[in-house]
Amino acid sequence: MARLTRLFAQALVILGLAPVAYAIGLVAWQAVTWVQTRAWVALPGRLLVDPAALQAPSLAAVAPFIPSLDWAWANHPKVLIMLGRVLGVVLDRMHLGLLVALAGWAVISLGRALAARQAETIEWQERQRADRLRRAAQYRV
Repeated sequence: MARLTRLFAQALVILGLAPVAYAIGLVAWQAVTWVQTRAWVALPGRLLVDPAALQAPSLAAVAPFIPSLDWAWANHPKVLIMLGRVLGVVLDRMHLGLLVALAGWAVISLGRALAARQAETIEWQERQRADRLRRAAQYRV
């Protein structure tokens, strides 16, 4: 079971590389667009929660590749108003790629921690098995 869990942890690490590659792709797209048009296209984190912002002509090439998250919960009267405002400011100032890369980094960190723990468990199980075999060999003699 520990080996299967370690395999799952390694799959988590590989899965975490996808958002990081996506973030690198977004920055590369921005750089290519800047080289071609000499205009920097901003990609704030708000694009994740504001589908209307994706309608800008400058974002037409990348808009299909940006997911949309439901932001309606922040406008609910029972939600803390300050929390919604702070998130709005953070999303306006933070690059979309940075948000995605942070999510990928979190998944990679979780996978690495799980893999390290499972490696220790596998090593302990192998030591226990070797000790059992050694004691069994001693009893036979």
